[in-house]
Amino acid sequence: MMLGIDTSNHRVYEARDTYGGELLKPAPHLFNMHLGSTTAEAAKQLIVSKRGDSEFIFREDLFDPVARIRRGRIYFRQGSQNWHVYPANLAERKQLAHIQQLRPNVDCLSEHFMTYGPKYMGKDDKQLRFAAIGSTLDFSVWRIVSIDALTLGQQLITLQPVLFMGILPDVDASLIPAEIRSSLLDALESVANDMKRAMPSSVIDRCRGAAALALRSLDKSHGKDLAKLSEMAEKSTPPRLMAANCAKIINLLHTRAKENTRHDHQYREPTERDAELAVHCLACILTEFKWAK
Repeated sequence: MMLGIDTSNHRVYEARDTYGGELLKPAPHLFNMHLGSTTAEAAKQLIVSKRGDSEFIFREDLFDPVARIRRGRIYFRQGSQNWHVYPANLAERKQLAHIQQLRPNVDCLSEHFMTYGPKYMGKDDKQLRFAAIGSTLDFSVWRIVSIDALTLGQQLITLQPVLFMGILPDVDASLIPAEIRSSLLDALESVANDMKRAMPSSVIDRCRGAAALALRSLDKSHGKDLAKLSEMAEKSTPPRLMAANCAKIINLLHTRAKENTRHDHQYREPTERDAELAVHCLACILTEFKWAK
């Protein structure tokens, strides 16, 4: 199905071709989109583009703020074309009736719309793994995680954000040791989920678990105690001083988050700033291990 956009009044029409277009109510959410093989490539194309000259648009069908996914369809620009559309209101029906007095066989109105056709992500597009959505001054970068074929021939694209709240980096799973890969990815997913809806103490606890998994890749004999793992990382060959100190900060925040410890030492309750610090430290550990950009 094709889309026709009447830029004069922001109406969006849909049709199999340019004849018989019907007005979409409510109007779908449409976003300028640029695709790229890397996050930087996708973002750069959008930043340097001018308003309205995006090659692709994203039609959002679903947005889940908790799961942080967007699902929708991609269309590519085909320029301005002549459309024949059904009247959308009383004024247009009267206009059509007047035309039919002279041309009885006419059942549509003729208009010129900016036209977009469905974009099919084929084998040649496998390298286009990232999408920048929005405008030059206000955009976000997303990863294409799945492409599903719809019964009517279009493709449903599922997107996930590359950066969780701008803190967690984009992790390359292939670089994580196989023995901890699945567990660490699950732990990072838990961190991302808690960042959206959990208390700061829960976010810190999740970061502690993920950091412990990362440091255990150096030596499993030290168990899951993050304090011991950070000491081990300091003495490893070569020394992992940055990762070790980040782990110590996470462990300190985790200790302060315990209710008994706060009561005994009169510590304040952890805040969102503390949770963000823990996530920043976790991000630094992932980067130090060269698992993330």
